[in-house]
Amino acid sequence: SRGGEGGLRWLQREAQTLLQKGGIRTPADLDYLRQFDRECIERNLSPGGSADLLILTWFLAQI
Repeated sequence: SRGGEGGLRWLQREAQTLLQKGGIRTPADLDYLRQFDRECIERNLSPGGSADLLILTWFLAQI
């Protein structure tokens, strides 16, 4: 794993925060997601397959 256990814990914590906020419903939520993405890139972390599930979930929520 690229980030080790610490990276995993960080990803889990940030993802949980996003879920607790109710997902991506407002421009501020989208800003939060963009910041999360930037931090993942800086830390060289990639949720991988989880990202595919996230976008599918988002897409289904929009229809």
